[in-house]
Amino acid sequence: MLIKCNLDFLKIIEQDPVRPVDFLGGPQRRFDEPFEVYAMIQKQGFGVSTDAVACVAYAQYVPEEESDLEDIAYMEPGEIVVPYSLWSNQKGAGRRLINALLYKLKDEFPVITLSPKTDMARRFHESNGAVLFQENETSYNFRYPRGTE
Repeated sequence: MLIKCNLDFLKIIEQDPVRPVDFLGGPQRRFDEPFEVYAMIQKQGFGVSTDAVACVAYAQYVPEEESDLEDIAYMEPGEIVVPYSLWSNQKGAGRRLINALLYKLKDEFPVITLSPKTDMARRFHESNGAVLFQENETSYNFRYPRGTE
């Protein structure tokens, strides 16, 4: 099940293998507008397991570098959804999370990632239907098609 996380999930940011914990000035900043954190969770008995996490920004422009996200932090939310950190704790959970996130948006906003410039990021996004939108010096931007395309 996809959920939008609140500060009760602050500890999951410490597990982020993509961006450092102090990115954006500290993990709590990822929960403040124009940022959001989503997780794919499963209920297990009386507890919950977090299978995958995505940190997203609602940006006015497509960021090319991490420093652009620091600038976006001080802007009003935009209409471009930018997943900038995504990781999973279970095989296939990242795919389920990105698909659930795309479904949740219901064609309202374009989704363009800010991804590390790695083969793993490229394979993941392309295997999930994204196309390379832009190659930058240290990052990739992948664009996910909207349901109307």
